[in-house]
Amino acid sequence: MKMEIRASKGLFPLVQLSMVVAILSFTESALAYPAFEILDPIAIQGNALDDISFSPANTMYAIDSSRNQILIYGPDDQIDGKILFEQPTAIAVSDTALYIGSSKDFSVAIRDLTGQPVGYLGQGAQEFKLPRNIAIDRETNDIYVVDQLDNSIKVYSSNGSFLRRIDDGPNLPQDVTIVGDEIFVLDQPLVTDAYGDQVRGARVSVFDMTGTLIRSFGAYGTSDGEFIRSKAITSDSQGVIYIADAFNGSVVCFDQEGKFQQTIQDPTRSLAGSMGLAVDDAGRLMVSTPLTEQMSIFSIDSTL
Repeated sequence: MKMEIRASKGLFPLVQLSMVVAILSFTESALAYPAFEILDPIAIQGNALDDISFSPANTMYAIDSSRNQILIYGPDDQIDGKILFEQPTAIAVSDTALYIGSSKDFSVAIRDLTGQPVGYLGQGAQEFKLPRNIAIDRETNDIYVVDQLDNSIKVYSSNGSFLRRIDDGPNLPQDVTIVGDEIFVLDQPLVTDAYGDQVRGARVSVFDMTGTLIRSFGAYGTSDGEFIRSKAITSDSQGVIYIADAFNGSVVCFDQEGKFQQTIQDPTRSLAGSMGLAVDDAGRLMVSTPLTEQMSIFSIDSTL
């Protein structure tokens, strides 16, 4: 017997209603930007990964500061090699070199892709107060280093020559990413909380290439488009900005103008304590979560 539902104008077969509901559901989900799918995580085998970076050839390098090493992951997401390095804090990878921050001598070392020493950014030891994170401008190959305790972003050529300093005081910058001709800096500015106390907040400051502040977005909190303990920022080829919120256990997404787009979460696995973010050429968003000894992975489609 065929079931039917009576509408205002005649009979509406249930199968047709189902098709309408399916179309509406698809339309609603397609509006979520970027769309994402939860993939199986990588077990990181007792390592505590603080920062991650992909080379242009799509090899993943991961900082494990607890064991004074950098792990190299192959195309099967398994560890292919290790580079010993004392007190690493951050890593970025170009076509030919690794740039590795250290809290031992407050330097950023330049090494080849096998880990052999090449040189340093600037004067080497004591060049920074704390090299918290590193990013590479893929257009110019310039190196951007977040010197957290100096409240600045310092810019170097790929061979290590100092170019300029971008002042970001007193915001305790956390991370940086480059999109086009704009520099996106993840900040923790001082704000007043609901109890009247001053605490470190959350914000993204956007600078032009001369270091002039042109806008900011994001806010301290738990609502859509807000974050509390933001530790990492990255971007993809479409200009989508991703921010890891270690407190809320989520990745918050914005477009390049700072409009909130999406919150990425995994209901089965917490992203609490997330420290590193990276997007590979296949559109996979990797999130390092040292507290859970895993690398969470999301398949991202930012073209909808």
